[in-house]
Amino acid sequence: MFDQSAATHKYLDVPQAAERLGVAPVTIRRLTANKEIEHVRIGAGITGGRILFTPAMLDDFLARRTVRPLAQAA
Repeated sequence: MFDQSAATHKYLDVPQAAERLGVAPVTIRRLTANKEIEHVRIGAGITGGRILFTPAMLDDFLARRTVRPLAQAA
C-alpha cells in the first residue's frame, strides 16, 4: 500500500517553497508559470493542479541564479 505521509515529506508545496527561498508565494507561481524553476504538477482542471518541489529542485534553482564575482586581476 502507498504511504502518502512518507511521500509528502519529500515534497514542498508553494508556500513552503516560498518560505525556503524567502520570497512570496506569488513569485513561486510566476517562476513555475514561466518554467524558470523545476517543479512537479499533479492534477489539472480549473486550479491547474498541485505544484510540488523537492529541496534539490530549489537548491538547483538557487545554484543557477547565484551570481559569482569576477576573478580579481593579480
